[in-house]
Amino acid sequence: MGRRIRSGRRLFLPGLILAGRCLVADTRPPVDMPALREAQAQDAALVAIDAQIRQGEWKPALDAAAALLEGSKRVWHGALQRALVRLAFLEVKLGREEEARWHWEALQAMGGASLAEPFFPLFGAEGQKLKAWAARDGEGVSDAVEKLGARAGLAPARRAGGDLPRGDAGCTAARGPLWARFQAVIDARGRSSQASVVAPSVCFSFEVLKAARTWTFAPARRDGAPVAAIYTETINPPSGRAFRELASEGPGVAEALGLLESGDFPSAERLLDRQWEADLDAGWPSRSRTVTMMALRALALAAHDDPGDRRRAACLFEAAQGEEPAFYHVDVSPFGEAGRRLEPHRFGQARSAPLEESSAAGRIERPRVRRETRRVPRERFAAGAYGASRVSIEAIVDAEGAVREPLVFDGREGMRGLDLESLDAVCSWTFEPARIDGKPIALPYVLSLDVSGGRKASS
Repeated sequence: MGRRIRSGRRLFLPGLILAGRCLVADTRPPVDMPALREAQAQDAALVAIDAQIRQGEWKPALDAAAALLEGSKRVWHGALQRALVRLAFLEVKLGREEEARWHWEALQAMGGASLAEPFFPLFGAEGQKLKAWAARDGEGVSDAVEKLGARAGLAPARRAGGDLPRGDAGCTAARGPLWARFQAVIDARGRSSQASVVAPSVCFSFEVLKAARTWTFAPARRDGAPVAAIYTETINPPSGRAFRELASEGPGVAEALGLLESGDFPSAERLLDRQWEADLDAGWPSRSRTVTMMALRALALAAHDDPGDRRRAACLFEAAQGEEPAFYHVDVSPFGEAGRRLEPHRFGQARSAPLEESSAAGRIERPRVRRETRRVPRERFAAGAYGASRVSIEAIVDAEGAVREPLVFDGREGMRGLDLESLDAVCSWTFEPARIDGKPIALPYVLSLDVSGGRKASS
């Protein structure tokens, strides 16, 4: 089926501490990040649920797991999959097999089945029921099922009824654009099975699976006869809106757009660099305007032949989408080769990719920044003028060591543009990638920018 499993991605918190006046060698970020407090509270709730499970308090544990599952929708890096796996085991233990099966299949569809391993010994025969409800045989499907890219003459299956999730589907803490790719086998009678979903948001993945329970399908047909086939659908794909519709107004924007559309990328780049510096020097730049400038600068850099500049362009384009999800829908085709280079870099591609599993504890080597690429924002104001002492940025460091899809992790008011300038800075960084058993891998990572005047951050 070619399914890409989205595992229960956990944030790898040990990150590099970047000081505003000096580079500090500490490799641990602060543990007291406001953006993490709710997630840490959910971790504590999981510990309490596990204690109830060990004591055989099945019903209280089930109620707590159900509440945690619902609450996790409103927490960035919430415990949705970890709540879901406990809920499925508790439901089967209490004889609620229909709900247990649905939650178990949803967990597998999101690629989180490995989270179940510690629980099988605790639940005995009831746990083995879950194991028997495998959604698919490994990653394969029957040879009788028409695969994606099937030979000509196949009329594909289509969704005949049922609604898509609306808006954020209650995933109020999600960051960046919300989209998902859904796949399932639709048999010759139009019945769905073996679902899988990938998305940058675990919460949105779950909401898509919930919606899919109500979908009906018309089966695929070959030579007029219904056949089983793989069905795929992207929920909220890029809609191809004109850049001018999405851009914030302000000095230089319209002129830069005209230069980019006419192919005069060097003039556009010089204009954008001047305006970027002027906006940040002014001290209180509009956030929407600064993100627009970031997206425009990505287009200008994408025209370069230098691989490093093109990596930075991709990072800036992804960063703009993460901070302003509307840019996920921008049509970059009017910008020629630069647009074609950015087209694959829609936000969420890196975050929805599968993570490698370690075959031996303690074998993960963390990413290491290449010093020659490391730069920090220019000091425009006194350190105490920024309204916070730290900017924390979450990103994916990919298997080639490039920074992908950075997000301001713990944004504060009154940062005077420093948070977005920090995004711009880390997009220039490259790393020795993380390794697992010696193999380069992509890894979520947090980089912290200390603007406290060079004092070493507590951890």
